[in-house]
Amino acid sequence: MVKKRLVVYYRKNKYDYNRLGLTVSPKIGCAVVRNRTRRLIKENYRNLQGLKEGYDIVIVARGSIVNSSYSEIGKELVKAFSECSLFK
Repeated sequence: MVKKRLVVYYRKNKYDYNRLGLTVSPKIGCAVVRNRTRRLIKENYRNLQGLKEGYDIVIVARGSIVNSSYSEIGKELVKAFSECSLFK
């Protein structure tokens, strides 16, 4: 699912839990910016409730995520996951 700030890939796995992968390209910025972006995405994912289990999820950060706030990233994750039918 392609969004303004994120791209989400998902696939069913054989486990009864989700696995998360994050990709933040060096094109996004220096290490400080990339790590901040990773932390914001991970924390938003951690706070999501009602996700289906048994999926491999890969989130790719796009260039426009650099100046995004925590809540903007959270809203975008919720929209992307709901469009992918990853909520129960």
